[in-house]
Amino acid sequence: MAKLLKGKTIWMPRSPVSKLSLIIAILASPYIMLRFFWKAWRLSKQNTLVYMHSLLEKIFMAPCLRFFNIPYIFVEHATIGNWLYKNPLLSFYKRNLAYKRAKLITVSHLMAADLKEFKPVVIANAINQKFISSKPRNNPKKILYIGRLTPDKGVDQIVRSALDLQQYQFVFIGNGPLAKQIKHAGFKLYQKMSHRKILEYLKKVDLLLLPSSKKDPFGLTVLEAMSREIPSLISSKVGIKDYLKHKDSTFIIKNNLTNSIAEVFSEVEIYNKVKNNLEKHYRSFGYQYMATSYFKIFQKL
Repeated sequence: MAKLLKGKTIWMPRSPVSKLSLIIAILASPYIMLRFFWKAWRLSKQNTLVYMHSLLEKIFMAPCLRFFNIPYIFVEHATIGNWLYKNPLLSFYKRNLAYKRAKLITVSHLMAADLKEFKPVVIANAINQKFISSKPRNNPKKILYIGRLTPDKGVDQIVRSALDLQQYQFVFIGNGPLAKQIKHAGFKLYQKMSHRKILEYLKKVDLLLLPSSKKDPFGLTVLEAMSREIPSLISSKVGIKDYLKHKDSTFIIKNNLTNSIAEVFSEVEIYNKVKNNLEKHYRSFGYQYMATSYFKIFQKL
Protein backbone atom coordinates (compact mmCIF):
# COMPACT_ATOMS: atom_id res chain seq x y z
CA MET A 1 0.00 0.00 0.00
CA ALA A 2 2.79 2.42 0.88
CA LYS A 3 4.44 1.84 -2.49
CA LEU A 4 1.24 1.99 -4.53
CA LEU A 5 -0.02 5.17 -2.88
CA LYS A 6 3.46 6.69 -2.49
CA GLY A 7 3.12 6.78 1.28
CA LYS A 8 5.63 6.46 4.10
CA THR A 9 5.94 4.05 6.99
CA ILE A 10 6.56 5.08 10.60
CA TRP A 11 8.53 3.08 13.16
CA MET A 12 6.31 1.85 15.99
CA PRO A 13 7.05 0.11 19.33
CA ARG A 14 5.65 -3.37 19.95
CA SER A 15 1.85 -3.57 20.25
CA PRO A 16 0.29 -4.29 23.68
CA VAL A 17 -1.21 -7.68 22.83
CA SER A 18 0.29 -9.65 25.74
CA LYS A 19 0.23 -8.93 29.49
CA LEU A 20 3.90 -7.95 29.56
CA SER A 21 3.74 -5.71 26.49
CA LEU A 22 0.52 -4.13 27.85
CA ILE A 23 2.22 -3.23 31.15
CA ILE A 24 5.24 -1.84 29.28
CA ALA A 25 2.97 0.20 26.99
CA ILE A 26 1.06 1.70 29.93
CA LEU A 27 4.26 2.55 31.83
CA ALA A 28 5.80 4.08 28.71
CA SER A 29 2.59 5.84 27.62
CA PRO A 30 3.76 9.40 28.48
CA TYR A 31 6.83 8.96 26.26
CA ILE A 32 4.79 7.19 23.54
CA MET A 33 2.14 9.94 23.52
CA LEU A 34 4.78 12.65 23.37
CA ARG A 35 6.48 10.94 20.46
CA PHE A 36 3.17 10.43 18.62
CA PHE A 37 2.06 14.03 19.31
CA TRP A 38 5.29 15.33 17.78
CA LYS A 39 4.77 13.06 14.77
CA ALA A 40 1.13 14.16 14.38
CA TRP A 41 2.19 17.82 14.52
CA ARG A 42 4.64 17.19 11.68
CA LEU A 43 1.98 15.30 9.69
CA SER A 44 -0.51 18.14 10.16
CA LYS A 45 1.63 20.30 7.87
CA GLN A 46 0.95 17.89 5.00
CA ASN A 47 -2.14 16.53 3.24
CA THR A 48 -2.05 13.29 5.24
CA LEU A 49 -4.05 10.18 6.04
CA VAL A 50 -2.63 7.63 8.51
CA TYR A 51 -3.11 3.88 7.93
CA MET A 52 -2.68 1.79 11.10
CA HIS A 53 -2.08 -1.93 11.67
CA SER A 54 -0.60 -1.88 15.18
CA LEU A 55 -2.85 -1.83 18.25
CA LEU A 56 -0.39 0.59 19.87
CA GLU A 57 -0.94 3.13 17.09
CA LYS A 58 -4.71 2.66 17.23
CA ILE A 59 -4.82 3.37 20.97
CA PHE A 60 -2.10 5.98 21.51
CA MET A 61 -1.53 7.76 18.19
CA ALA A 62 -5.17 8.23 17.15
CA PRO A 63 -5.91 10.89 19.86
CA CYS A 64 -2.92 12.90 18.61
CA LEU A 65 -4.21 12.69 15.06
CA ARG A 66 -7.69 13.80 16.17
CA PHE A 67 -6.18 16.83 17.88
CA PHE A 68 -4.84 17.97 14.50
CA ASN A 69 -7.96 16.83 12.59
CA ILE A 70 -6.00 14.20 10.62
CA PRO A 71 -8.04 11.28 9.17
CA TYR A 72 -6.97 7.71 9.88
CA ILE A 73 -7.73 4.11 8.97
CA PHE A 74 -7.70 1.13 11.35
CA VAL A 75 -6.97 -2.20 9.60
CA GLU A 76 -7.81 -5.55 11.25
CA HIS A 77 -6.46 -8.51 9.32
CA ALA A 78 -5.48 -10.93 12.09
CA THR A 79 -7.61 -13.22 14.24
CA ILE A 80 -9.74 -11.24 16.69
CA GLY A 81 -9.46 -12.61 20.21
CA ASN A 82 -8.84 -11.76 23.85
CA TRP A 83 -5.91 -9.51 22.88
CA LEU A 84 -8.58 -7.03 21.71
CA TYR A 85 -11.87 -7.80 23.42
CA LYS A 86 -10.37 -8.36 26.90
CA ASN A 87 -7.79 -5.63 26.55
CA PRO A 88 -8.15 -3.01 29.33
CA LEU A 89 -7.48 -0.35 26.69
CA LEU A 90 -10.44 -1.41 24.50
CA SER A 91 -12.47 1.65 25.52
CA PHE A 92 -9.78 3.86 23.98
CA TYR A 93 -9.94 1.79 20.78
CA LYS A 94 -13.72 2.30 20.59
CA ARG A 95 -13.46 6.02 21.32
CA ASN A 96 -10.85 6.49 18.62
CA LEU A 97 -13.06 4.74 16.04
CA ALA A 98 -15.96 7.05 16.92
CA TYR A 99 -14.03 9.95 15.36
CA LYS A 100 -15.85 11.23 12.25
CA ARG A 101 -12.69 10.99 10.10
CA ALA A 102 -11.85 7.41 11.16
CA LYS A 103 -12.74 4.14 9.45
CA LEU A 104 -12.17 0.45 10.17
CA ILE A 105 -11.28 -1.89 7.31
CA THR A 106 -11.11 -5.67 7.54
CA VAL A 107 -10.35 -8.41 5.02
CA SER A 108 -13.45 -10.65 4.98
CA HIS A 109 -17.13 -10.72 5.90
CA LEU A 110 -16.23 -13.49 8.35
CA MET A 111 -14.09 -11.00 10.29
CA ALA A 112 -16.58 -8.19 9.81
CA ALA A 113 -19.17 -10.21 11.75
CA ASP A 114 -16.90 -10.06 14.83
CA LEU A 115 -16.38 -6.31 14.38
CA LYS A 116 -19.91 -5.28 13.36
CA GLU A 117 -20.27 -2.79 16.24
CA PHE A 118 -17.53 -0.75 14.55
CA LYS A 119 -19.24 -0.80 11.11
CA PRO A 120 -16.19 -2.01 9.16
CA VAL A 121 -15.65 -1.88 5.42
CA VAL A 122 -14.56 -5.19 3.86
CA ILE A 123 -11.67 -5.15 1.37
CA ALA A 124 -9.97 -8.42 0.42
CA ASN A 125 -6.25 -8.99 0.84
CA ALA A 126 -4.24 -8.88 -2.36
CA ILE A 127 -1.27 -10.67 -3.84
CA ASN A 128 1.36 -9.59 -6.33
CA GLN A 129 2.46 -12.82 -7.99
CA LYS A 130 2.42 -13.66 -11.67
CA PHE A 131 -0.06 -16.44 -12.46
CA ILE A 132 1.75 -19.60 -13.58
CA SER A 133 -0.11 -22.56 -15.07
CA SER A 134 0.77 -25.90 -13.54
CA LYS A 135 1.39 -29.11 -15.48
CA PRO A 136 -0.49 -32.39 -14.98
CA ARG A 137 1.25 -34.64 -12.46
CA ASN A 138 1.38 -38.39 -11.97
CA ASN A 139 0.14 -40.33 -8.97
CA PRO A 140 0.39 -40.35 -6.04
CA LYS A 141 -1.41 -37.08 -5.55
CA LYS A 142 0.53 -34.61 -3.40
CA ILE A 143 -1.34 -32.61 -0.75
CA LEU A 144 0.24 -29.62 0.99
CA TYR A 145 -0.34 -27.60 4.14
CA ILE A 146 1.47 -24.28 4.73
CA GLY A 147 1.34 -22.37 8.02
CA ARG A 148 1.49 -22.71 11.78
CA LEU A 149 1.39 -26.32 12.97
CA THR A 150 -1.38 -25.81 15.51
CA PRO A 151 -4.82 -27.36 16.18
CA ASP A 152 -6.66 -24.10 15.40
CA LYS A 153 -5.35 -24.38 11.83
CA GLY A 154 -6.75 -27.92 11.61
CA VAL A 155 -3.31 -29.55 11.43
CA ASP A 156 -4.35 -32.34 13.82
CA GLN A 157 -7.22 -33.12 11.41
CA ILE A 158 -4.79 -33.30 8.50
CA VAL A 159 -2.57 -35.78 10.35
CA ARG A 160 -5.55 -38.04 11.09
CA SER A 161 -6.72 -37.86 7.47
CA ALA A 162 -3.22 -38.54 6.19
CA LEU A 163 -3.05 -41.73 8.23
CA ASP A 164 -6.35 -42.87 6.66
CA LEU A 165 -5.46 -41.79 3.10
CA GLN A 166 -2.06 -43.35 2.57
CA GLN A 167 -2.59 -43.45 -1.20
CA TYR A 168 -1.80 -39.71 -1.18
CA GLN A 169 1.43 -37.95 -0.23
CA PHE A 170 1.04 -35.34 2.51
CA VAL A 171 3.60 -32.56 2.97
CA PHE A 172 3.75 -29.87 5.68
CA ILE A 173 5.59 -26.52 5.58
CA GLY A 174 5.75 -24.61 8.83
CA ASN A 175 6.55 -24.80 12.50
CA GLY A 176 4.65 -25.17 15.72
CA PRO A 177 3.71 -27.51 18.58
CA LEU A 178 2.45 -30.30 16.28
CA ALA A 179 5.78 -30.62 14.44
CA LYS A 180 6.85 -33.60 16.59
CA GLN A 181 3.56 -35.42 15.91
CA ILE A 182 4.00 -34.91 12.16
CA LYS A 183 7.57 -36.20 12.23
CA HIS A 184 6.61 -39.16 14.41
CA ALA A 185 3.88 -40.11 11.92
CA GLY A 186 6.52 -40.15 9.17
CA PHE A 187 5.20 -37.30 7.02
CA LYS A 188 7.44 -34.93 5.12
CA LEU A 189 7.93 -31.68 7.01
CA TYR A 190 9.86 -28.56 5.99
CA GLN A 191 10.18 -26.35 9.06
CA LYS A 192 12.20 -23.68 7.27
CA MET A 193 11.53 -22.69 3.67
CA SER A 194 11.82 -19.27 2.05
CA HIS A 195 8.76 -17.68 0.46
CA ARG A 196 10.34 -17.97 -2.99
CA LYS A 197 10.95 -21.70 -2.50
CA ILE A 198 7.41 -22.21 -1.22
CA LEU A 199 6.02 -20.70 -4.42
CA GLU A 200 8.26 -23.01 -6.42
CA TYR A 201 7.20 -26.02 -4.36
CA LEU A 202 3.51 -25.22 -4.91
CA LYS A 203 3.94 -26.16 -8.58
CA LYS A 204 4.65 -29.74 -7.45
CA VAL A 205 1.41 -30.32 -5.54
CA ASP A 206 -2.20 -31.13 -6.45
CA LEU A 207 -4.14 -29.67 -3.53
CA LEU A 208 -3.61 -27.14 -0.73
CA LEU A 209 -5.33 -27.73 2.61
CA LEU A 210 -6.50 -25.08 5.08
CA PRO A 211 -9.05 -26.80 7.38
CA SER A 212 -9.01 -24.16 10.15
CA SER A 213 -11.14 -25.10 13.16
CA LYS A 214 -11.29 -21.51 14.43
CA LYS A 215 -11.94 -18.32 12.46
CA ASP A 216 -9.11 -17.65 10.05
CA PRO A 217 -9.37 -14.01 8.90
CA PHE A 218 -8.45 -14.52 5.25
CA GLY A 219 -6.11 -17.36 4.20
CA LEU A 220 -3.45 -15.76 2.01
CA THR A 221 -1.88 -19.17 1.26
CA VAL A 222 -5.01 -19.98 -0.77
CA LEU A 223 -4.22 -17.02 -3.05
CA GLU A 224 -0.62 -18.17 -3.34
CA ALA A 225 -1.81 -21.63 -4.38
CA MET A 226 -4.19 -20.04 -6.90
CA SER A 227 -1.24 -18.14 -8.39
CA ARG A 228 0.29 -21.52 -9.25
CA GLU A 229 -3.03 -22.98 -10.48
CA ILE A 230 -3.43 -25.24 -7.44
CA PRO A 231 -6.95 -25.76 -6.03
CA SER A 232 -7.54 -25.52 -2.28
CA LEU A 233 -9.73 -27.41 0.16
CA ILE A 234 -10.70 -25.08 3.02
CA SER A 235 -13.04 -25.00 5.99
CA SER A 236 -16.03 -22.67 6.26
CA LYS A 237 -14.09 -20.73 8.91
CA VAL A 238 -11.55 -19.36 6.40
CA GLY A 239 -12.35 -15.79 5.36
CA ILE A 240 -11.43 -16.14 1.69
CA LYS A 241 -14.50 -18.37 1.24
CA ASP A 242 -16.47 -15.10 1.04
CA TYR A 243 -14.92 -14.48 -2.36
CA LEU A 244 -14.86 -18.01 -3.78
CA LYS A 245 -17.50 -20.61 -4.60
CA HIS A 246 -17.54 -24.30 -3.70
CA LYS A 247 -16.71 -26.55 -6.68
CA ASP A 248 -16.21 -23.50 -8.88
CA SER A 249 -13.07 -21.76 -7.59
CA THR A 250 -12.33 -23.74 -4.43
CA PHE A 251 -13.48 -26.74 -2.41
CA ILE A 252 -15.11 -26.28 1.00
CA ILE A 253 -15.17 -29.06 3.58
CA LYS A 254 -18.79 -30.16 3.96
CA ASN A 255 -18.59 -33.17 6.28
CA ASN A 256 -15.17 -34.31 7.46
CA LEU A 257 -11.72 -33.68 6.03
CA THR A 258 -10.96 -37.28 5.07
CA ASN A 259 -14.12 -37.70 3.01
CA SER A 260 -13.72 -34.24 1.47
CA ILE A 261 -10.18 -35.01 0.25
CA ALA A 262 -11.31 -38.30 -1.27
CA GLU A 263 -14.24 -36.54 -2.95
CA VAL A 264 -12.00 -33.84 -4.49
CA PHE A 265 -9.91 -36.42 -6.31
CA SER A 266 -12.79 -38.76 -7.19
CA GLU A 267 -14.69 -36.02 -9.05
CA VAL A 268 -12.13 -35.50 -11.78
CA GLU A 269 -14.30 -33.27 -13.99
CA ILE A 270 -15.12 -30.91 -11.11
CA TYR A 271 -11.47 -30.83 -10.01
CA ASN A 272 -10.40 -29.84 -13.55
CA LYS A 273 -13.18 -27.24 -13.73
CA VAL A 274 -12.00 -25.61 -10.50
CA LYS A 275 -8.40 -25.72 -11.67
CA ASN A 276 -9.30 -24.08 -14.98
CA ASN A 277 -11.28 -21.33 -13.21
CA LEU A 278 -8.47 -20.28 -10.89
CA GLU A 279 -6.77 -17.79 -13.19
CA LYS A 280 -10.00 -15.83 -13.75
CA HIS A 281 -10.71 -15.55 -10.01
CA TYR A 282 -7.11 -14.88 -9.11
CA ARG A 283 -7.08 -11.73 -11.26
CA SER A 284 -9.61 -10.08 -8.93
CA PHE A 285 -7.11 -10.16 -6.04
CA GLY A 286 -4.50 -7.85 -7.57
CA TYR A 287 -2.74 -5.07 -5.64
CA GLN A 288 -4.15 -2.43 -7.96
CA TYR A 289 -7.73 -3.50 -7.22
CA MET A 290 -7.08 -3.43 -3.47
CA ALA A 291 -5.37 -0.02 -3.65
CA THR A 292 -8.27 1.44 -5.64
CA SER A 293 -10.76 0.13 -3.06
CA TYR A 294 -8.75 1.70 -0.25
CA PHE A 295 -8.37 4.97 -2.12
CA LYS A 296 -12.15 5.31 -2.44
CA ILE A 297 -12.40 5.09 1.35
CA PHE A 298 -9.53 7.56 1.78
CA GLN A 299 -11.31 10.13 -0.40
CA LYS A 300 -14.41 10.05 1.83
CA LEU A 301 -12.35 10.92 4.92
